[in-house]
Amino acid sequence: TDTLTNKSIAATQLTGTIAAAALPAGSVVQVVNATTTTATSTTSATFVATLLAASITPRSASNKILVQVTGPIDSAATNSQANGTIYRGATNLSSAGGFTNIFSNSGRIIGSLAMTHLDSPNTTSSTTYTVYINCSNGSTIIFPQGTNTASITLMEIAG
Repeated sequence: TDTLTNKSIAATQLTGTIAAAALPAGSVVQVVNATTTTATSTTSATFVATLLAASITPRSASNKILVQVTGPIDSAATNSQANGTIYRGATNLSSAGGFTNIFSNSGRIIGSLAMTHLDSPNTTSSTTYTVYINCSNGSTIIFPQGTNTASITLMEIAG
């Protein structure tokens, strides 16, 4: 038998594409990221779309999409509650209250809107995920706060 010892392989021999279907379950198939520094402000108790959104086209209907959101949110008044959630198209992926609730009982608070959700969209069509916010008591909330950056990352995970 031949033995391979200290042999180098040219980089051109290692390039290529692995079909998404050949990846083992749990592998990251693709990653999409979007950011915004443009704030959305609302006093609404109904969820309102922000300008933070990203679209992904899953390569297999059996794959999942891991959605991660982060960014600063400003709740400008005492006893205000800022809520955040993620929508896939027109579908709220959380319960009616949202994924993140930031409560201020002593004046203005700037907190972190941080959400993670593992979704099963069951499609190979382009799918858009959007961050929505609301305020449960009519106070003003702002996302993202100031000139800070908010981010949404979508990771397709092999099923």
